[in-house]
Amino acid sequence: MNDVIVFSLKVNHSPSFHTDTDLDKDIKETLLYDTLCLVNFDAIDRRQCIEEEKRRIMTRLTTVRKTTDPKYVKRKTVKLSPKN
Repeated sequence: MNDVIVFSLKVNHSPSFHTDTDLDKDIKETLLYDTLCLVNFDAIDRRQCIEEEKRRIMTRLTTVRKTTDPKYVKRKTVKLSPKN
């Protein structure tokens, strides 16, 4: 049981990202960079993301839906005559 290493991580649920001093700025920039590296976010190209979103929207708008979902199916009105 002596092989166990215990770590404690303190998380601030509402951190301040204001930078009052150069040291404060350096620490927070490094923290953000390291955090994004840990979660494996790569730099993305904004133009590429916009173009991909446009393609998805156009595909969605130009695709013909074949469905039996009631909200997409046209309903027919049938008149019922009263029983005599």
